[in-house]
Amino acid sequence: MADFTGSNTPAEQRDSWRTPPELFAALNAEFIFQLDAAANEENRLCRLFISEEQNTLTTSWQEAMGHAEGYVWLNPPYSDIGPFIEKAADQNRYGCIGCVMLLPADTSVGWFRQAIETASEVRFITAGRLAFINPVTGKPVSGNNKGSMLIIWHPYPRTHCHFATVNRDELMNFGARVLSIRERKSSNSQDTVWPAEVSLVYSQVEIAASLPEHHQRRLHHHINRMWLEKMPVPAIIEAAISLATSMERST
Repeated sequence: MADFTGSNTPAEQRDSWRTPPELFAALNAEFIFQLDAAANEENRLCRLFISEEQNTLTTSWQEAMGHAEGYVWLNPPYSDIGPFIEKAADQNRYGCIGCVMLLPADTSVGWFRQAIETASEVRFITAGRLAFINPVTGKPVSGNNKGSMLIIWHPYPRTHCHFATVNRDELMNFGARVLSIRERKSSNSQDTVWPAEVSLVYSQVEIAASLPEHHQRRLHHHINRMWLEKMPVPAIIEAAISLATSMERST
């Protein structure tokens, strides 16, 4: 089967780029994802996930979801997309599981032809390209050489494959608002008990304890936000140290 070969990025890097958090937040508001089908502990976007070692191609998504109903999120390795199309179609057909898959917008390849034979919907993300998150730095990187699309399998009987478009900026702006509301709710909570992971990162910032209390709260909130966005821990620590240094200079 022909596959996506238009990228100049080495396969080991191409397979690790992360989903922009604003994009996931916008889509999660619509689909309420139950499972991230290709992730690890550091970059998972859902509470439940399937790791590389567990192998999403051989693992039952229904069992991984605890036999719950709903949608699976999947940003698969772009070096070999075909098997993931087959897996989504199989799990949809026999497990009645929905799936939203983020893919390069290339309609000339074999896996696209196969996907539209079983999928319920294709949404082309228009008016710009996505800036995926670098797996090393945790920062968005522009220069994606192709647009993106969403291929969707709904967890109910299929009639045909519907084609639609969604504006990139509208989608990303909506997702940013969702994240902002979530952060404000977190900031307004009193006597916050921070997750152990947040406290661990905070402890790595040597100057944090010497900051004024309001700056310490702000630093905790920023670390928590980065942790919720599944940034790599080294990148969170680096950003937290930089922020704390700026805070110290402003006092």
